[in-house]
Amino acid sequence: MRYTILFFLLLSYSLIGQEASPKKELIKNGKSYEYILYHDNGQIAQKGTISNQKLEGVWVRFSPEGKKLSQGTFTHGKKTGKWFFWNEKGLIEADFKDNKLVSAVSWNEGQSLAEN
Repeated sequence: MRYTILFFLLLSYSLIGQEASPKKELIKNGKSYEYILYHDNGQIAQKGTISNQKLEGVWVRFSPEGKKLSQGTFTHGKKTGKWFFWNEKGLIEADFKDNKLVSAVSWNEGQSLAEN
């Protein structure tokens, strides 16, 4: 239960501040595509790779001011490995395996938020 709650908190946090963007780019790079979404002010909102119609590799999200808000890795469309979420209070480091939250630590408070 607490994993589910934490996952939805992290997901909600990752979606906060995303407004309708005027521009999206899809740039072919071999067999994959680089996807870039822009904020209304022209700053990059998020970017990453799409391969075989799935999110792949490192994805990064930015605030309208260009500040990094989150970064993590997708493998075949699933969150894997370490993900980082920055906010005004500090950093949350979350570990994912096959799109499931395994553990999370809030570095601003140095406390574990979830452990398997």
